[in-house]
Amino acid sequence: MNKYQVFATLEAPDAFTLLDMAAADFFREKQTLLAQGLEVMGEPILAPDARTAAKTYQDYLINPSLPYGGPAAHGTFIYLLLHAPRIFGKGKPRRR
Repeated sequence: MNKYQVFATLEAPDAFTLLDMAAADFFREKQTLLAQGLEVMGEPILAPDARTAAKTYQDYLINPSLPYGGPAAHGTFIYLLLHAPRIFGKGKPRRR
């Protein structure tokens, strides 16, 4: 999962920019956007890609009661599959 930060203005929250927080130039780009008058909108969004993060943010604008920022159900399932050996006992000591 990647973390994306949303930047927009309060006057036009639907005209937004996403930045990948793991990008090497994230802080420089963030400062540039803040200098242009954009603001950080909400918490970072966990998503597998930028398109999914943008859809999550747009869905939140339409219906603010939706969960925001957390991984979607399919993302949680993928995480579980990738980490199943570690989570479900591989490498853990056996119980007696």
